[in-house]
Amino acid sequence: MIYFITKIILILLYQLNNPVKTVPPRKTLYRYKQIIRDYFQINEYTDEITSTLQKEANNLANNFIHRKKIFYTLVNLSKKLNIEVPSYTELTRIIQVALNTQKKDILEKLEPLQDDERLKILDEFLEKEKDSKNRFISTVQTAKNSSFRAQKDFSFELEPKKNQVMQSLEDANISVLNEIAAIVKDGKLSAVKKVAAIEILVEKKTQILKNILHEKKVFDTVVDNKYDFIEKKSVSLQGKLSGILKAIKFDEATSNKHIIAAIKHFKGTSNITTKAPKEFFNDEEKAAVYESGKFRVSLYKALLFFHISDAIKNGTLNLKYSLKYRNFEDYLIDKDEWEKNQDTLLKVHELEALKDYEKFIEPVKEKLEQSFKQTNENIKKGFNTYFIATDNSYILKTPKLDKEEDEESITKYFPSNEYISVIDLLRAINEETDFLSSFGHYNQGKSKTNHNLLLAALLGYGCNLSLPKMGKISKGINANQLDNVKTWCISEENTNEANNKIIAFMDNLEIIKLMKANQDINHTSNDGQKYNLCQSIDSTNAGYSFKYFGTDKGVVAYTFIDESHRLFHSQVINVHERESGYVIDGLLNNGSVKSDIHSTDTHGFTEVIFGLTNLLGFSFAPRIRNFKD
Repeated sequence: MIYFITKIILILLYQLNNPVKTVPPRKTLYRYKQIIRDYFQINEYTDEITSTLQKEANNLANNFIHRKKIFYTLVNLSKKLNIEVPSYTELTRIIQVALNTQKKDILEKLEPLQDDERLKILDEFLEKEKDSKNRFISTVQTAKNSSFRAQKDFSFELEPKKNQVMQSLEDANISVLNEIAAIVKDGKLSAVKKVAAIEILVEKKTQILKNILHEKKVFDTVVDNKYDFIEKKSVSLQGKLSGILKAIKFDEATSNKHIIAAIKHFKGTSNITTKAPKEFFNDEEKAAVYESGKFRVSLYKALLFFHISDAIKNGTLNLKYSLKYRNFEDYLIDKDEWEKNQDTLLKVHELEALKDYEKFIEPVKEKLEQSFKQTNENIKKGFNTYFIATDNSYILKTPKLDKEEDEESITKYFPSNEYISVIDLLRAINEETDFLSSFGHYNQGKSKTNHNLLLAALLGYGCNLSLPKMGKISKGINANQLDNVKTWCISEENTNEANNKIIAFMDNLEIIKLMKANQDINHTSNDGQKYNLCQSIDSTNAGYSFKYFGTDKGVVAYTFIDESHRLFHSQVINVHERESGYVIDGLLNNGSVKSDIHSTDTHGFTEVIFGLTNLLGFSFAPRIRNFKD
């Protein structure tokens, strides 16, 4: 913006001084530019600033950020550095250098490994065919679910027989008591004969009870020993994972030493013995692996795979080369760079207030104290009707939404039997917003994509239908055409751009203003919705959850919306991940909706999110389940 304003001012200044000429000489333009820069205190575009922009571009390129997003990030960074935004040519040059550097680095790392057998194992492991080997964590999770499900099924099958044994035990005990009572009440028998009769009865019934208890013990052992079912999955897991485990490089310095020791032992020998590391096992697992002095090798390997998978997911086992599973510190700014460029980095990220932490935290503490005081006063005065004190605790009630009956409802004016198809609705929205133009072909030289194909593909994704199915139910469209559109036209960047166009259009609608409770505050929220995935769909985010998907895989669509019903961000995550880690993504990674206060459910809350939202200028108001606990 500064660049264009400067240009306009330059031309106006020149035309005022030289009414006859229209185009000022370059030397004059440069002199005027310098005067304007000095007046607005705009920093000079130095080699140091060029280096800062180049570093940022390199960092974004190394994280595989799209070049369009890199471009706008550099523009915003230039504004924060208070410099005249470089020309399009200069920014293009910086981005091209970053992309070329990234490409060169990747090729240099891959070239020595092009004939490495480990790459062949990885390629084989990541094949997409249905009968191929699956990915590590997904494969282990499948084996886990399968073994536990087999145990449950087996227990269910044995349940009738077990119930019969329990009933027999109960009947036998009652029978003993009844017969003893009958002997005691028999007036024909003397006390000595009664004792003798009871002794004979007890001896006889004891053997029957022992037989029943032995049968019960056998059932309990078979049903409860889950490790037998896990052991049965070991051979399959070894075939799928042994090669890939030996090919993966782990970050030993930042990982759990016990699991690392076990992995190194596994990689270094083909014969696992009792000398194998066992410190990563819990007591129950140790007892199962070394049961009755016998070492169960297959069970050891299966449990090792389970522990490796869990450790990767919870961050105690880090991969050396990974975008997702590296050591947390690797994602942060390098310590030396931080110490060297601390002031610049704080300024670029608009966190200069944090330099003096004590000064920053003082108003936060004061605001928190005032909030506690106000809340407590409202409770004491009885203003807060949702708080009920008990003898040793309290109860928090959730207010119910009152249904307002509007006598002036306009629904009676709409046709009751008419409907609008989704395709017609999307076409109408496109006429107003031109959102389909955002889905341009990746190759810019290609002609415009057929709108019908785009709409069919978007509808398929939006309704969680596979593209082959959409091809079958659509007239004049086949699955190959839809797959081609998906590959070349639909990307995360394109989808976000299209969504932003629709949101920008909604901003101009009067109804949006009416839907806000407070015109000066925008209240946003987010939640996760779970979706089944067909087995044919390949997704690194897919996971198993018997509670939600049964034996199928699924994902979580984490969506963000504001009180005007503008859906401004969505992200697909694994079903096993805690949602709170993605709250900040939605609040920052959108250029359409500014949030003032944000709400989540319990799964979107952690103490860390309170701190981060405060630093970034958002108020955080989660709905926490069992708050008092």
